[in-house]
Amino acid sequence: MNHTSPNYLSRWVKEIKRAYNRKEELDNKLAFYESQLTAYRAVTYDGIRSESFGNKVENNLIFVINKINETTNELDKYLKLINEYKNLLKELNNKQRLLMEYLVETNLNKTEIAFRMNISRNRVYAIMKKIEKSVLD
Repeated sequence: MNHTSPNYLSRWVKEIKRAYNRKEELDNKLAFYESQLTAYRAVTYDGIRSESFGNKVENNLIFVINKINETTNELDKYLKLINEYKNLLKELNNKQRLLMEYLVETNLNKTEIAFRMNISRNRVYAIMKKIEKSVLD
Protein backbone atom coordinates (compact mmCIF):
# COMPACT_ATOMS: atom_id res chain seq x y z
CA MET A 1 0.00 0.00 0.00
CA ASN A 2 1.15 3.49 -0.79
CA HIS A 3 2.09 5.20 2.48
CA THR A 4 1.45 8.64 1.03
CA SER A 5 -2.15 7.94 0.02
CA PRO A 6 -4.93 9.83 1.80
CA ASN A 7 -6.54 7.94 4.67
CA TYR A 8 -3.60 5.54 4.91
CA LEU A 9 -4.32 4.80 8.56
CA SER A 10 -8.00 4.03 7.90
CA ARG A 11 -7.03 1.60 5.16
CA TRP A 12 -4.37 0.01 7.35
CA VAL A 13 -6.93 -0.41 10.17
CA LYS A 14 -9.23 -2.23 7.71
CA GLU A 15 -6.35 -4.51 6.74
CA ILE A 16 -5.68 -5.30 10.41
CA LYS A 17 -9.36 -6.10 11.03
CA ARG A 18 -9.36 -8.34 7.96
CA ALA A 19 -6.18 -10.02 9.20
CA TYR A 20 -7.80 -10.84 12.56
CA ASN A 21 -10.87 -12.28 10.81
CA ARG A 22 -8.85 -14.30 8.31
CA LYS A 23 -6.51 -15.54 11.06
CA GLU A 24 -9.44 -17.13 12.87
CA GLU A 25 -10.71 -18.72 9.64
CA LEU A 26 -7.25 -19.99 8.72
CA ASP A 27 -6.63 -21.38 12.22
CA ASN A 28 -9.81 -23.44 11.84
CA LYS A 29 -8.88 -24.52 8.32
CA LEU A 30 -5.39 -25.54 9.46
CA ALA A 31 -6.79 -27.53 12.37
CA PHE A 32 -9.11 -29.35 9.95
CA TYR A 33 -6.30 -30.26 7.54
CA GLU A 34 -4.03 -31.35 10.39
CA SER A 35 -6.80 -33.61 11.69
CA GLN A 36 -7.08 -35.10 8.19
CA LEU A 37 -3.35 -35.72 8.19
CA THR A 38 -3.47 -37.68 11.44
CA ALA A 39 -6.30 -39.84 10.07
CA TYR A 40 -4.02 -41.47 7.49
CA ARG A 41 -2.40 -44.83 8.12
CA ALA A 42 1.35 -44.79 8.14
CA VAL A 43 2.55 -44.97 4.56
CA THR A 44 5.72 -46.91 3.91
CA TYR A 45 7.96 -46.84 0.91
CA ASP A 46 7.09 -50.46 0.10
CA GLY A 47 3.39 -49.72 0.35
CA ILE A 48 3.64 -46.82 -2.08
CA ARG A 49 5.61 -48.88 -4.60
CA SER A 50 3.15 -51.75 -4.45
CA GLU A 51 0.68 -51.72 -7.33
CA SER A 52 -2.02 -53.30 -5.20
CA PHE A 53 -1.77 -50.39 -2.76
CA GLY A 54 -2.51 -47.81 -5.45
CA ASN A 55 -1.76 -44.09 -5.42
CA LYS A 56 -5.07 -42.84 -4.01
CA VAL A 57 -3.84 -42.63 -0.40
CA GLU A 58 -0.57 -41.09 -1.50
CA ASN A 59 -2.35 -38.49 -3.67
CA ASN A 60 -4.77 -37.60 -0.87
CA LEU A 61 -1.90 -37.33 1.58
CA ILE A 62 0.03 -35.04 -0.77
CA PHE A 63 -3.13 -32.95 -1.30
CA VAL A 64 -3.57 -32.49 2.47
CA ILE A 65 0.11 -31.64 2.97
CA ASN A 66 -0.09 -29.04 0.18
CA LYS A 67 -3.22 -27.53 1.74
CA ILE A 68 -1.45 -27.32 5.12
CA ASN A 69 1.49 -25.52 3.47
CA GLU A 70 -0.78 -23.11 1.58
CA THR A 71 -2.81 -22.34 4.69
CA THR A 72 0.32 -21.87 6.81
CA ASN A 73 1.82 -19.47 4.27
CA GLU A 74 -1.37 -17.40 4.13
CA LEU A 75 -1.65 -17.45 7.92
CA ASP A 76 1.96 -16.21 8.24
CA LYS A 77 1.11 -13.21 6.04
CA TYR A 78 -1.74 -12.20 8.35
CA LEU A 79 0.25 -12.89 11.52
CA LYS A 80 2.97 -10.54 10.25
CA LEU A 81 0.39 -7.77 9.83
CA ILE A 82 -1.09 -8.42 13.29
CA ASN A 83 2.40 -8.30 14.82
CA GLU A 84 3.07 -4.96 13.10
CA TYR A 85 -0.11 -3.65 14.74
CA LYS A 86 0.89 -4.99 18.17
CA ASN A 87 4.36 -3.48 17.85
CA LEU A 88 2.85 -0.13 16.89
CA LEU A 89 0.64 -0.20 20.00
CA LYS A 90 3.77 -0.48 22.16
CA GLU A 91 5.14 2.74 20.67
CA LEU A 92 1.99 4.84 21.18
CA ASN A 93 0.97 6.92 24.17
CA ASN A 94 -2.18 5.96 26.12
CA LYS A 95 -4.65 8.09 24.11
CA GLN A 96 -3.22 6.93 20.78
CA ARG A 97 -3.22 3.30 21.90
CA LEU A 98 -6.81 3.53 23.11
CA LEU A 99 -7.89 5.10 19.82
CA MET A 100 -6.16 2.37 17.80
CA GLU A 101 -7.74 -0.34 19.93
CA TYR A 102 -11.18 1.21 19.38
CA LEU A 103 -10.57 1.50 15.64
CA VAL A 104 -9.29 -2.06 15.21
CA GLU A 105 -11.08 -4.05 17.87
CA THR A 106 -14.57 -2.53 17.71
CA ASN A 107 -17.05 -1.51 15.05
CA LEU A 108 -17.64 1.93 16.55
CA ASN A 109 -17.59 4.91 14.24
CA LYS A 110 -15.37 7.88 14.98
CA THR A 111 -18.19 9.87 16.61
CA GLU A 112 -18.89 7.03 19.05
CA ILE A 113 -15.17 6.62 19.73
CA ALA A 114 -14.84 10.35 20.44
CA PHE A 115 -17.76 10.16 22.87
CA ARG A 116 -16.24 7.16 24.70
CA MET A 117 -12.83 8.82 24.87
CA ASN A 118 -14.44 12.09 26.02
CA ILE A 119 -12.80 14.10 23.23
CA SER A 120 -14.08 15.90 20.13
CA ARG A 121 -14.30 14.23 16.76
CA ASN A 122 -11.72 16.69 15.45
CA ARG A 123 -9.36 15.54 18.20
CA VAL A 124 -9.87 11.91 17.03
CA TYR A 125 -8.70 12.93 13.56
CA ALA A 126 -5.76 14.87 15.00
CA ILE A 127 -4.67 11.81 17.00
CA MET A 128 -5.08 9.65 13.89
CA LYS A 129 -2.80 12.04 11.97
CA LYS A 130 -0.14 11.72 14.68
CA ILE A 131 -0.41 7.93 14.60
CA GLU A 132 -0.22 7.96 10.81
CA LYS A 133 2.92 10.10 11.00
CA SER A 134 4.53 7.62 13.42
CA VAL A 135 3.61 4.73 11.09
CA LEU A 136 5.23 6.52 8.16
CA ASP A 137 8.47 7.32 10.01
